[in-house]
Order: sequence, then structure tokens, then C-alpha cells
Amino acid sequence: MTTKSRFWPASTAFTLIELLVGIAIIAILASLLLPALSRAKAKGQSAMCQCNLKQLVLGWILYADENEDRLAGSISVRRVNRPGSWVLGNARQDRTASNVMAGVMFRYASAAGAYRCPADRSTVTREKGLLRARSYTLSGWMNSSSDDPENPESTYPLDFPNEPHKMSQIVRPPPSGTFVFIDEQEESIDDGLWNSDPFALAVPGVPVLAPGQSPVWYNLPADRHNQGAHIAFADGHVEHHKWLWPKRNWIPYSRKPQNGSDKQDLIYTLTLSPVGWEQNIAAR
Repeated sequence: MTTKSRFWPASTAFTLIELLVGIAIIAILASLLLPALSRAKAKGQSAMCQCNLKQLVLGWILYADENEDRLAGSISVRRVNRPGSWVLGNARQDRTASNVMAGVMFRYASAAGAYRCPADRSTVTREKGLLRARSYTLSGWMNSSSDDPENPESTYPLDFPNEPHKMSQIVRPPPSGTFVFIDEQEESIDDGLWNSDPFALAVPGVPVLAPGQSPVWYNLPADRHNQGAHIAFADGHVEHHKWLWPKRNWIPYSRKPQNGSDKQDLIYTLTLSPVGWEQNIAAR
């Protein structure tokens, strides 16, 4: 005859109250942990975005080193970058990274994933499940040309005045203050060229903050990273800049600043380009 060597309680089940208490504790812990995890994820994405832009700007500098000091730029017609540009195509329409890879700069920054911000969840036009291949834009004042997409009679690219075509021509502002690449807002991005507003500077020496001056955003920076964007400069460094006003409500090709804070953000971007630097640096 065998006997049990140990004795178990008649029942090991949890009571309903114990289950409810356990669920409540888990819910409380989750509510405490999820925001922290979300912040950690956002910081990781921001750090990766900075690394991407660092790769791009170093590739851009290397391109100039190996091409007689000439800058990689954009040739944009009807908001599509043409052959000879740093990247080709239009970020909204490109279904693959082929236009990124076909740009003149790709051999110097050859990781296709470095052209897209990890926090950018925007998709290709009419392809809701397909993430875009590119999130970044090159300053249009870097050896670039464009037609006027608002003017149907403008059929050829126009070279922007007073822009540097070679690295040695980046003087005012100096390379440490001249932006090359920027993280662009999802609704704004199209070709690979970032436009600054030259028409607000029609009166020489008059800053756009002066009465009667009405600059507009031709492209809008992203605010994915703590209401800010990352900007890569011609000396190779990358900065995070937090905007005074969120970048929303995009109107195709041009948008008036929403308020004074938004206008100050626009002035800031102008001070980072050869156009408007002298007129606006004192107004910051």
C-alpha cells in the first residue's frame, strides 16, 4: 500500500478578487512603463536619424573632394529630380530606392536605408503599405537649379543666383553655419531640392522681419523629433533644432507662416542659406 509523500491544498486556484488585483497591478505597471518605452523609442529614432544625416553629409563632402570641389546638387523639373542630381525622382512617387541609388552621390553614401528617417511613417502615393525611400532634402542653394512648378510656361531649370557651386565658395555663412540636408515634413517633400524664399528679400538689406515683408515656406521642415528636425551642415556636423511652432497644415509649394513663432522658424532657415544670410542674421 502506497502513501502520498506530500500533501497539497484542496484548491490552488486564484479567487476572482486576486485575479482582479493582479490585472490592476499589471495595468498600473504598464501605464508607468509604456511612456518610458515610447520615449526611449523616440530617442533611438532621433539618434538614428542623426546618424543617417551624418552619413549623407560626409558622402556629400567626399563627392566634392573627388569631383574637383564641385558640389552634388539638384536639377529639378516639375518637382522631379533629373539625372545629374544627388538623388533622382520624387519621394512621394518612388516605389523603390532605385532613384536614390541612381543619384550621383550614392557611391559616396551607399546605404539606401540612410536616406529615410526611421520615424517617418509616410507612404508612397496610392501605396498605403509601402514606406517611402527618402525623408531628407538637399538645400536648393547648393549647386542646384529648378523650373517654376507654378508657371506652366517655365519648362527649363533656372540656376539660382549667388549660390555656391564649389565647396570653396561656401563662405557666407561659413560651412559650420550653412545647412546642406534637412529632415523634411511628410506632406511637403517631393523632389530632392529644398527651396528658400528669395522673393522676401527683394529689397536689398531689408530683413524679412521688417514691416511689409511676407516670406513663405516653399518647403516645410519635419517636426518628428520632439517638435524638431535634424539639420546637416557643410562642415559635416549635424544638429537638432526644435521649432517654435509645429509644422502642420501644409499648402502645396507655399505656405504663409501661421504666426510670429512660425515666422521666426522660417527666418532661422534663411539664415542657414547663402540667400538672406546677411539680411537676416541680425534679425534673429
